[in-house]
Amino acid sequence: MAFSQSFQGLLVLRVLLGCAEAGLVPGCIYYLSFWFCKNEQATTTAIFMAAPSVSGIIGGFLASAIGHMHGTAGWSAWRWLFLLEGLPSFVLCAVVLIWLPNYPATAKFLSEKERAYAASRIEHDSHGQSKERDSESAPVTTKDDEEHTGEQQSQLQQQQQQQQHSEVVLSKERKRELFWQEVRATVFDWYNIAICICKFCYVFIGYSFTLLLPTLLHKLGFKATDAQLLTVPRAALALIALFVLARISDIKGVRSIYLIIGGSLSSALFLALTIMGEHGLWSKYVLLIISCVPTDGLGPIITAWGATMNNRSATVPLPSSNDTNGHLDEKDNQERLIQLEEYREATKVRLATFTAIMFMSSNIGGIVSGFSFPEWDAPGYRFSQGINASLMIVYTVLIIAMHISIKRFNSRQPPSAWTYPI
Repeated sequence: MAFSQSFQGLLVLRVLLGCAEAGLVPGCIYYLSFWFCKNEQATTTAIFMAAPSVSGIIGGFLASAIGHMHGTAGWSAWRWLFLLEGLPSFVLCAVVLIWLPNYPATAKFLSEKERAYAASRIEHDSHGQSKERDSESAPVTTKDDEEHTGEQQSQLQQQQQQQQHSEVVLSKERKRELFWQEVRATVFDWYNIAICICKFCYVFIGYSFTLLLPTLLHKLGFKATDAQLLTVPRAALALIALFVLARISDIKGVRSIYLIIGGSLSSALFLALTIMGEHGLWSKYVLLIISCVPTDGLGPIITAWGATMNNRSATVPLPSSNDTNGHLDEKDNQERLIQLEEYREATKVRLATFTAIMFMSSNIGGIVSGFSFPEWDAPGYRFSQGINASLMIVYTVLIIAMHISIKRFNSRQPPSAWTYPI
């Protein structure tokens, strides 16, 4: 893009860039699910999603500095911006392609024992409900015993599972059947539809502020160069909110409560901005910065919540365990092995499908966000802030509805049955 010679060429390159990067974020979130357990996913997602906040902190200073490079070597500032900010990704993509392993079991930087442990802990986590179903038949062990034998048991079970798994191969027809029935079940699950709408709401707001905050600050009365620097506090606060909220959510094992609190707070702040209009330069600046924090911090939590909900097949039941340790007994039952393989295949499809539709709704929010804060609404942007407040109210209402529905569903289940995370 830095070398484009016409506006039409720039647009074509921008479309191609969008097509190339469309699968990056959902692919990374899906990839992380192979490495981290459910109670770690909000934190690991926050680390991944911290990249835009870090780039916002660095980018604010960098964009301000590059703005002074206009005319250097005969280039405009925007050309230097595309070149200098695009080079790191261009170089690192080759490193990632060569070095990044697909799964823990294929990670060359881990020892054989570490690979077995990393793979087994994910296997145990994804089959956690099966252990709960058989907890009555499990022997009573102390915490010290579990810590002492946990690693040996994990390695032994992983070896057994790999040996048994290699004996079961599903036909292409059966995989295709599982694929389409799981896709349909995932797409039409109303919880997933609600999460996608919520993602659209907060991504619309987040993208519009990320892209247009310097313009908003300039319209308020700040100088153009100062407006770039004044975006840094927002990125810094977003970074803090990402880690703090995600870590607390993982520790407490609760998602919906924090989403409701954050959505309510963000709605109130946007309503305050709507009422203020163009009055009060610095007070409005502070509200603009603070209002972004709840929405920025909610991303990892709702992503982890949705991923946990969909980390199980909706069409293939998980076979119950028959052994006395509460783990899956795959030795002598070919039918159970086939069902287990079908469950694994269907679960991968469900999680991948959910991740795709969730970030598809995010991308739609990003596209529409470009039309936010129109010129005729400046400098107070009452209409635009009213839209933001309305979206966050819709977001909060949907999360509350999901919270109530899931609590009712879980309360009707027997103690040993699978329940939705809340």
